[in-house]
Amino acid sequence: MMPAGAFAKLARMGGAPLEQIQLTLDHASIAATERYLGTELNVDATAVDFTGLAD
Repeated sequence: MMPAGAFAKLARMGGAPLEQIQLTLDHASIAATERYLGTELNVDATAVDFTGLAD
């Protein structure tokens, strides 16, 4: 059996709506599902890129 976090990430990458993943994992809230998804890092940018100081 696949761990729930891995399933959630694969489903999301495949285009599944957050609400459908929530229902499949039987989460009471979207917040719980979002915790399983974790955070996505943008490795093409740095924090400075978002401040306007890099110009």
